[in-house]
Amino acid sequence: MQHPGHAMDEKGAQRTVGGNVLPVGSRVRVTGSGPFRGLRGSIRTVDLILPHEEGEEPFCFYQITLEGAHIKEPIWFACDEVEVVALLSGVLQGRH
Repeated sequence: MQHPGHAMDEKGAQRTVGGNVLPVGSRVRVTGSGPFRGLRGSIRTVDLILPHEEGEEPFCFYQITLEGAHIKEPIWFACDEVEVVALLSGVLQGRH
């Protein structure tokens, strides 16, 4: 989902000023408590919530396709429930 003031490049990476939002396609591991903890997957969709006040960081949710889960549909996780395992190769090489 693209929001005003936030550019999305051709790879689906969403850029914000001052915030770190992982791009679509990034490999992540679920770190939050719950039945999916420790599973890895790929980000399918990023939903960004813009801050209400100046100086606040944006908050986002990631829709992730998990590997090894009995549920085959992508599942939503808050940004603080996942950690990056690997970014897209184009992002790592600086090709935005």
